[in-house]
Amino acid sequence: MKNKTKKILSKRETPFAFGVESIIFNILSKGISFSKNVLIAVFFGASGITDIYYSAINLIDFPTSLISNAINALIIPKYNQAKRKSFFLRSLFVAIIVIFICTLVIFLIFGKQIASIVYSGFEKEEIYFLGKVLFIISPIILFKPITSYFDNVLRAEKYSIFGNISRIIGAVVGLLIMILMFKYGIYSLSISFLISGVVTCLLLLLVINKFYTTLGDVDLKYAFYQLKDTIPLILGSCLGIINKFVDRYFASFLEGGSITLLNMSSSLNSVQNGLFISTFIAGFYPFISRTLAKKQLDEFEKYIRQVKKMIFGILGLISVISLSISYPILKIIYEHGQFKQENVQLLTELFIIYSVLFITSAIGNIIIQIFYSEGETIIPTVNSIFWLIINLILNYLFVKLYGVKGLALATAIVAVLSTITSLFLLQKKLKRIIINYKEIFIIIFILIVNVFYGYVGWNYSSLFFSLGYYILVTKYIYSINIKKHVKSYFTKVSK
Repeated sequence: MKNKTKKILSKRETPFAFGVESIIFNILSKGISFSKNVLIAVFFGASGITDIYYSAINLIDFPTSLISNAINALIIPKYNQAKRKSFFLRSLFVAIIVIFICTLVIFLIFGKQIASIVYSGFEKEEIYFLGKVLFIISPIILFKPITSYFDNVLRAEKYSIFGNISRIIGAVVGLLIMILMFKYGIYSLSISFLISGVVTCLLLLLVINKFYTTLGDVDLKYAFYQLKDTIPLILGSCLGIINKFVDRYFASFLEGGSITLLNMSSSLNSVQNGLFISTFIAGFYPFISRTLAKKQLDEFEKYIRQVKKMIFGILGLISVISLSISYPILKIIYEHGQFKQENVQLLTELFIIYSVLFITSAIGNIIIQIFYSEGETIIPTVNSIFWLIINLILNYLFVKLYGVKGLALATAIVAVLSTITSLFLLQKKLKRIIINYKEIFIIIFILIVNVFYGYVGWNYSSLFFSLGYYILVTKYIYSINIKKHVKSYFTKVSK
């Protein structure tokens, strides 16, 4: 028993070991999150109440994502280079606390004013309740970045299990609190969200204390010097988050429930991303980063070939299959209580349009991590700025023509074009081909099909598209036998 426990809590030495662990915990985590969203839909539908809750979650994510994503993107390479790792850990930990306490104070003072600007289409009563919810969940601004930071440090040492277990426990606690307090409506959702984040953070803090000396000297000047490279990334994150809030700004003027449906469709895509991108792709990053750092270019190209085969041969097929079965599945899951048939239909159409982000996110994650491994932050930031401006323009134009689906369309188009330009810029820097024109064509073709079914509406003809993708792409181009590939994957992991 002790040996089994020791093995479970041990390092993951290969991308495949990372992958299997991620499969298990992502299924659990996303299953809990998905269950929570379904319960919200059943009891509240797509309404003004749910718009307020999801708006608060989006708004609280602004300061946390703005800085923590930039910091965490550089943790693994910076941590790997640090000679005094405990000193590095302590110093950055204190710096993060200082940064996010200041951020929390600013948010508590000006949060309601920011909300009234971002969600200008809301009535005064809605802004009032939004302010109350924001106040309840605001401590997450501090707890979430600390959680993410410690998780990334442990992952740099190949310990991914502790972050996974902590998130599951936190999610279960949050779900139970939501169920027990459901009669309190939106406040039960807010409190459960807060406690879930706090529990996850505290558990990971206990773990990190076992690995490193948490007491000792710190140097804030050293810490902020290490963080100087995050400035372009913070700018890039800021632009991305601003773009997200532009969507919500326009949606706040649309029919009640529009923000809820946007969030639910994004959440459904997040389930896909969590189950498959985090499972199969994220595990490659530490290994790609090391091969670049050591100039092991043959090994780097080997990992890139494996990633491409996974993205286009496997994830692409999963994407088109999910399109083909989306409406029947979502109808069974969601069409209960206050969530009506028309809500399910619009949710399906938004999900289909957004589905291309499944592929662009997988590719984008690898691109951005390669840039960061090479110490390059300016190029991806400038690329983000350019496409943010394009997205703002398309949002303004499309929302007038197509309503809430116009916002999804603008996001999908920009995601594809931004990914393609990032690829060209990366390939120019590395002087190597990462993805060829055939694979770029596959991305564009998936976008066209998704937009078609998102606007015409789901129908059974989409099943033929899935079959065609399997034959032409998965089987012919990448020569993947699904059964053998999956068996091979798990065989490698077991070794």
